[in-house]
Amino acid sequence: MPVFKVGDFGLAEPLKEVRTNSHGIVVNDFQDAENLWNCRRTGKEGWYTPEQFSEEWNNFDQLPTDRHHTAGRYGWKSNLYQLAQVMMCIATGHRTRWGTYAERPPAEYLPAGFNPASKRRDDQYKYFSFGAFLLNNPDRWRFIDWTLREWIMKCMYDQPRERPGFDDIRTAIEEKKATFTDEDRRAARLWADQAFGPLPEDPHLETLSNLHTVSGLYLFPLCGSEPLSLMNRGHGKEAEEEEEKEMDEA
Repeated sequence: MPVFKVGDFGLAEPLKEVRTNSHGIVVNDFQDAENLWNCRRTGKEGWYTPEQFSEEWNNFDQLPTDRHHTAGRYGWKSNLYQLAQVMMCIATGHRTRWGTYAERPPAEYLPAGFNPASKRRDDQYKYFSFGAFLLNNPDRWRFIDWTLREWIMKCMYDQPRERPGFDDIRTAIEEKKATFTDEDRRAARLWADQAFGPLPEDPHLETLSNLHTVSGLYLFPLCGSEPLSLMNRGHGKEAEEEEEKEMDEA
């Protein structure tokens, strides 16, 4: 399989609870209001995290309080969100852009006992994900493995505290790998062939250059034109007709 490289770490900002600044003073980056606000601008358009653009920033002047679960809540789960964005782009063939919005996933993904119609302020903002569109439009994204869609959705929850932990992710990966068959490996190879061109021959797998479906996994060749952004592309019949037109033109 190809290796994807994520670069431009010059825009990364290390945040620590205990750090000695340039003046020799021990500080807590998470209690430095100016630093937290400045971090909102760190990064590139389309790759900001909810911790940076949440509307909660409109509700306080200095530091977030216990009532704010997203704004300024930077941490390793901010990195997790961006990795999920990368996986979303790879899987869908779309670039991430401003204008995407969070929505709740299907009811079966909400915790037992949670009432989506609750009027409690805290409940009204729970379990919204910027990746939920992958599950709420199953036919539109049928060519993407369902489990992969689930985990992208979970890792792109608006509130960092709702995103999964590292052990949960590792367990899910190991469980999925245990189910792989030779057909799954052939499908992965075919996808790589279509996305990046022919790969060196694998003595363990036969060539499947003309195959378009493998074991229920829907595959499609990349048409060569630049994918539309999620902001500009809808998810209904008009979007499908638009996509078909693009592929015909390509």
